[in-house]
Amino acid sequence: MLRAKLFNRAGTPWEGDSSSLKYTTIQVYENWPMRVDNVAPVESMDSPIKYSEEEIKQCTKDHDHEEGKLQELAEMKDIIGIDALSCVPANQQLEKSKAIIRKFKEGFMEPSETEIERTAVQSHFPFDDHNESV
Repeated sequence: MLRAKLFNRAGTPWEGDSSSLKYTTIQVYENWPMRVDNVAPVESMDSPIKYSEEEIKQCTKDHDHEEGKLQELAEMKDIIGIDALSCVPANQQLEKSKAIIRKFKEGFMEPSETEIERTAVQSHFPFDDHNESV
């Protein structure tokens, strides 16, 4: 499974996410030597990649933080009632979803202390309607 995960991460077009590839390569490093099919691992072969303990700790911390944020985003999408493409599946759900989004946005504005934070929430909120024709 780990080899398949590594193959998938390495073959995915890069979209600014190198942390998931690095995290997977760290998992390979920590599980080296790996079995290939039914052949026993070659004990004398060193791992082709090396990571320091500090790199491993930092990458794991960053990965766990990102996974937590992705989980929060998925939960917000479920509460709002939008699908994987961020669309509301039925028109009757639209107004309810918009009301929930307004509440979320208000909730993010409350702890915003600086103008930059307020601008970020106002201008870059992920669930705002976007003009597709622009």
